[in-house]
Formats: sequence, structure tokens, C-alpha cells
Amino acid sequence: MAPSGPRVEALRALLEQHWLHCRHLETERAWFMSIYGAVVGGILAFGATRLDAETDLGDFPLIYGLILFLVVLTFFGFFHTLRWIYSFEYHRGKVNELARALWLASGGEASFDPTMNIPALSMVPGAIGGWKMPGWLGKVNGFFKTRYWFPLFYFIVLTGITLFLFLFIPAPVWLKGLSLAVWAVALWVGTGWYFSLKRLK
Repeated sequence: MAPSGPRVEALRALLEQHWLHCRHLETERAWFMSIYGAVVGGILAFGATRLDAETDLGDFPLIYGLILFLVVLTFFGFFHTLRWIYSFEYHRGKVNELARALWLASGGEASFDPTMNIPALSMVPGAIGGWKMPGWLGKVNGFFKTRYWFPLFYFIVLTGITLFLFLFIPAPVWLKGLSLAVWAVALWVGTGWYFSLKRLK
């Protein structure tokens, strides 16, 4: 029989709000990634036509502007993905707490896990044949959680743009320096986010 009472109804209302926040954050992140892909595709297509039409990269202020826009947009996507995932993990933790409380209040057995936790992918097996894998190698499985791959996507793109500028485009020093500075800030912010996410309860 479903439990009732003011306390239980309040718990249900809180759970619903946290769940709605989770859904909203995931939808927002997915929409941004779709828009980002369309914008980057358009910029690359436009840039390719300009490169075909011209011969001297030194006469390309428009190309430099597009590259600068890509750097800023990619950093924006990286930063907001960190924010979205941090908020999602917070609300997911609250959903789990409230789901456990409601499950126990309904008389459910504590051995059943009513939360929305997803186990890590077993990309690295615990054993191969009769040989047991080292314990530290099993920790690699934690890296395959979705929360790490979305920001890593933007960071890899930002790294690629920066390397492209330094290796293949005779871009102005200020553009190369700005791109490298944005990359360094992204690395710094991402490292702080990683450790704050591990501390998030």
C-alpha cells in the first residue's frame, strides 16, 4: 500500500522537482550540442570554400575571425557542459536520497536499490582466463562514465583547434596566444571540476 501523509507528499514533491531538473539539464545539454555541431559544420564548410577561392592565408581576416569564434564557442560549450553535469549530478543525488526514503517509508526492503544509479561499463575485465587483472586497472572502468565524455569532447575539439593554429595556419601571434590561453584555462577549470565532482554528495 502506498504511504500517505504530509511528510511523504512533501518528499514526493521534492523528488519530482529534482527529477524535472535532471530532465531539463539533459535536454538543454543535448540541444546545445546539436546547435554546436550545426554551427561548426557551417563554419568549416564556409571556411573550406574561402580556402579554395584564395591562395594567401595571410589575407584571411575572415578566417581568423571564424577560428576565434570557434575557440570561444568551444570553450563556452566546455564550460557549460561542466556546469550542466555538476548540476545534474547534484539533482541526481537528491533524487536517489528521496527515492530511498520513499521506498523505505512504503515498507520496501532496504536490499532493493530504487535509485537511478547506473553501474560503470566493464570495459576492462576483472580477469582474463585464469589471470586476475591488477586492481588499479579495473579503475579504468570509472573513466567510461558519460559524465566525463561530454566535456572531454569539447576539450578535444579545443585542443585540435589550438594545434591546427600552431601547426598549419600562419595565424597572427595574438590569435595563437589567445587560443593557447583559452586552452590552458579550460584545462585548469576542467581539473577543478573533476575534483569537485568527486567530492559532490
